[in-house]
Amino acid sequence: MGGILYGFVLGLLFHFLISSTDDHSMELLLTLTIPTAGYVFAEVLEVSGPLAMVVSGIMIGNWTRQKGFSKESHQNLDHFWELIDEFLNGVLFLLIGMSMLLFEFHKEDWVLMVLAVPLVLTARFLSVRGTYIGFNRFRKYNPMSVKILTWGGLRGGLALAMALSIPTGIMVIPEKNIDVKELIMVMTYSVVMFSILIQGMTITPMIEKAKTLEPEEEEK
Repeated sequence: MGGILYGFVLGLLFHFLISSTDDHSMELLLTLTIPTAGYVFAEVLEVSGPLAMVVSGIMIGNWTRQKGFSKESHQNLDHFWELIDEFLNGVLFLLIGMSMLLFEFHKEDWVLMVLAVPLVLTARFLSVRGTYIGFNRFRKYNPMSVKILTWGGLRGGLALAMALSIPTGIMVIPEKNIDVKELIMVMTYSVVMFSILIQGMTITPMIEKAKTLEPEEEEK
């Protein structure tokens, strides 16, 4: 909760700072300050840095992008952050891949890797289905949307970043001397890999199939 609140305040502050200038370089520097200095300050406050960055990023990427940035800055900022996003995602996958090489795998790890995917998909389905039932009372939706939103919940950079940010040795299973961080990273890595390789490659055909359904078929 602290990370979400901090991210909201941070996003609000930088929205007004960015809105107050028309200098393209200053706007770019301010967007760089949020994930760097903002994350460090989140650590000082002992709140979740990744969650704070997600909240502030949503605010800046939507609210500020529409009302705060000058029109000339849009294209330059989009190209800049697309490049940064691709580069940092690559570094993140490299870091967790190297971390996995240092782990001593136990048979429990393989069991967790297999169980993690259906557990995450089940949790995703329940959350989407519950929301669907609630909103469907006021507005009719295509029932196929539940399947698409469940299967299309792709996971990647944020999940890996949060797993890597867990301090080593903060919780250990004494009977087997296993660091819980290792278990979380193993589960996260398996879910992310399944999400990218399987869900990512099959979600488009699922959406295309939903588009071809006739209205009477959608209601069944």
